[in-house]
Amino acid sequence: MRSLSFCMEEIIIRVAADQPSADNGVVRVRRIGEGDPLVFSHGAGFASDCFLDLTGRMAASFSVYLLDLPGHGVNPEISEVTFSLELALACMGAVCDEVARRHDGLAPALVCHSIASVVALRLRAETPARLSALVAYEPPLAQPDANAGISVVDQSVLERRALGRKRTFDRVEDLAARYARRDGGPGLSQSAAAIVAAGLLRPAAGGGFELRCAPEVEAKIYRTNHHFGLWPRLRDPGPSVTIMAGRRDGASDYTADVALQIAEVGGFDLITLAGLSHLGWAEAPERAAPYIAAALGR
Repeated sequence: MRSLSFCMEEIIIRVAADQPSADNGVVRVRRIGEGDPLVFSHGAGFASDCFLDLTGRMAASFSVYLLDLPGHGVNPEISEVTFSLELALACMGAVCDEVARRHDGLAPALVCHSIASVVALRLRAETPARLSALVAYEPPLAQPDANAGISVVDQSVLERRALGRKRTFDRVEDLAARYARRDGGPGLSQSAAAIVAAGLLRPAAGGGFELRCAPEVEAKIYRTNHHFGLWPRLRDPGPSVTIMAGRRDGASDYTADVALQIAEVGGFDLITLAGLSHLGWAEAPERAAPYIAAALGR
C-alpha cells in the first residue's frame, strides 16, 4: 500500500432519533484529503480500512469520508437485534447531511462497495438530493423475481458461512493467509491481503485479535438483503450512477452478473475490470482509482 501522508480527522455524527446506533445514536466517520466531498463505504463484514490503498489514492483529489457501517470497523460492537439495513441507511443519510453542511451545501459523491452500494441505491431512490453521484462496485441487490434472468443467490449459504467464521486469530498474518493468492489460485496479493486482514481485526481483550464485525451481524445482512422495491426504481431520475464489476475466470461471478443487470436495467454507466473478483477494489486499487475519478469528474 502507498503510504498515506494525510491527517485523519475523526468526526462523530448523530443519527436520527428513531434509528439509534449502538453508541448513543452516533456514528464515527474519518476524513482524509482535501477537495470536493466523497463518502466511501464497504461491504458486509468488512471495514473502510480494508480499502485504504484505494481511498488513499482518492484523497489526493477529494475530501474522503470513511463510513464504517454500524457494528463494523471503528464503530462499536452491535447486537444482531440492534443492527438493520434501515439503520445503515439512516447512518449513511446522516453522514451525507453532515458532509454537505461542512462543504457549504455541496452534496457528496458516494463510492460504495457491495452491500453499501445497495444502501446507497436506496438513498438515491428515497432522498436523491443527499448525494451528487454514485460509483457502486457489484451491489448484490436481490431481484424481486428469481426468473428475471439471473438466479437469486442462496442467501442462507452466505448466512451459514458467516456464522461459521473463526472469530479470533493469534496474528493478523493468520487471517491474511486466508485471503492471499497461493498455488496460482484465486486470491489477493500478499500486500492487499495484509491490508484487508488488518482492516477486519482489532486487538482482543485476552490477547491476539478478533473480528471487528460480529459474524451474527454479517449473517443478518445476508438474511435481510431483499430487493426493497428498488428494481422498478433504478430508472428514476437522480444523481448519476456508475456500476463497476470485476470479471475473473474460475471464480464466482454472481455479484458481477447482478451488477451488469443493474447497469442495464437502470441505464447506468458500466465499467468492467477484467481479471478481478468481488474484492477488486482491494486487489487492484491502482486500476480502479482512475476510473472512479473519471466517473466523478464528468
